[in-house]
Formats: sequence, structure tokens, C-alpha cells
Amino acid sequence: GTRYAWLSPPILSLIALSFVLSLAFGWRLVRAPEPFLPLTVLNNPVMRMGTACASLSMGVSIATTIFVPLYFEVVHGLTATESGIALIPLALTTPGSLLSGQAMLYWKHYKRAPVIGLVFGLIAMAFLVWQPDLPLLYVTLLLCVVGTAIGLIYPVTTVSIQNAVPHAQVGVAMGALNFFRSLGSAFIVAVMGAILLAGLGASPERGVVSVVAVSMSAAGVDVALTFRYVFLSAWIFLALSLAFLLMMEERPLRST
Repeated sequence: GTRYAWLSPPILSLIALSFVLSLAFGWRLVRAPEPFLPLTVLNNPVMRMGTACASLSMGVSIATTIFVPLYFEVVHGLTATESGIALIPLALTTPGSLLSGQAMLYWKHYKRAPVIGLVFGLIAMAFLVWQPDLPLLYVTLLLCVVGTAIGLIYPVTTVSIQNAVPHAQVGVAMGALNFFRSLGSAFIVAVMGAILLAGLGASPERGVVSVVAVSMSAAGVDVALTFRYVFLSAWIFLALSLAFLLMMEERPLRST
């Protein structure tokens, strides 16, 4: 969007190449005697929905961890140390995971906790989209809600997938889950980074110019407005995560 237009030949060629490589990867999975990702695992609907949900939510978590410190520095004028401290609320994925894990022990409808959490997380993220220059205290509280909501997802999707596949395929299913979570995180980080750089009209060289320096020197650029679209993309990915969670079948958990 900055160095190359989105419809320029280099960008279109890269998109086409990624599509071809994806088809080649699928062709290889079908024909390999011991494929990296067995199709019998991928054909499981709980595996597909749970993996999509977890991948999107983890991608939002990783991407916000990367870009929110920049937001604190350029919008709220915090130092690097202060922005790191202000980022702590996003680490509430851990308490959220603990709460969700405990809820699975006592609630028959164990998807209820992450569904409720994601609804509140979407509401919190919507406030950041609506007013990206909210006072720092309010931003911190909203990020607490988002971090806790994302944390609620991990145990439910992981245990649901382990519960849905045969015992002999649990290891393969967990490997595939981790693979797609990493892939989703890389994709969402790239999307948010592209939005941020396009909004700033910058194309910094790797290791030469920081995004913070570019944004501070960008004349006439409303940096808060640029981050509004970053938060909007996070909201969209969280909404998709909620949709996949709702579509994931809630099977009775094994007792053994």
C-alpha cells in the first residue's frame, strides 16, 4: 500500500504465488503416505472450528501485544518503559485461561464462558474503535477485558479438539492446532502492520527506521485515527473467532 500499490504486479504476483503454493501443499497432503497434516484430522468439524477460533484469537493477542506499545507511545506519549507497563493488562490471558478451565469442570455447556467473554471483549474493542484517543486509564481497563476474553478461549478449544479426535490422533491434532495458531498469528500481525504503515504513509526499511519515528515525523497524519483501523481489524478478527466458536460442536467430554 505504500512502496507498492495493492494492485501492482509485484503484490498480485505474490498473492498468486501463495495461492499456487497452497494448492501444491494440499495436493501433497492428499498423496503423501504420512502427511504432515492428516486429512482425517482436518475433516473433523470440531478440529476445524476450534482451530480457526483459537488461531484468530491468538493472532489478535500477538498482534495487539506488538502494536499497542506503539499506540501508547505515539498517541499517549508514554516512554518505552511506561508503555511496557501499560501493556500488562493484555497478559490477563492467563487468568482467563484458569477461569475457563475451572468452568469446564462444573458447566455442562462449557462454551458459555468463552462466548460471554468474547462478547464483552468485542464491546471493549468497539470502544477503542469508536474513540481511539480515550484516556489511558480507560484504555487499560478495556485491554483488561480483551485480554481476559482471549484467555477464556484457549482451554475450551484445546480440550474440545482433544475430546473430538481419536486417542491415537491427539498428538497430531495438537501439532496442527499449534501450526495454525502460529500461521494465523503471523497473518494477523502482517495485516495490522500493513494497515498501520499504510495509514502513516510510511515504508521504513527493516532495522533502519522505526515505526514510532516515522509516525512522529509524519506531517498532518492523525495517528489516533490510524490506530482506529488497527483496532477495527482486531475487532473483525475477534468477531470471526466468536463465529467459529459458536459453530464448534459442544460434545460431551470424555470421562476417561
